[in-house]
Amino acid sequence: MVQCIAIIALPFILPDEAMVNTTRLAIRFALKGCANRPFYHIVVMKKHKGQGKPPLEQLGTYDPMPNSQNEKLVALNYERIRPWISAGAEPTMPVAKLLGKIFKGTLWQ
Repeated sequence: MVQCIAIIALPFILPDEAMVNTTRLAIRFALKGCANRPFYHIVVMKKHKGQGKPPLEQLGTYDPMPNSQNEKLVALNYERIRPWISAGAEPTMPVAKLLGKIFKGTLWQ
């Protein structure tokens, strides 16, 4: 079971049209956990940058390890995902699967 928590207080930047047109952007996971304890930030980055590079914006977090109630926690900034996708950022396959489970297809409409 995936539990979704909405967060709004993350700092954000507006997608710059010049930046979006010249580079390919991706919404993807950035590993922030340690050995045997993965934890991911959902971020917007240039498509071919390494995961340790600084992102353009953090859109949320994902904890794939079940907690004591057997839940995998997801926190997303809903208001920031749609502008990045409409500006041309493409979610990677794992992020698209996660968003599909949460939004049940409403994000892409």
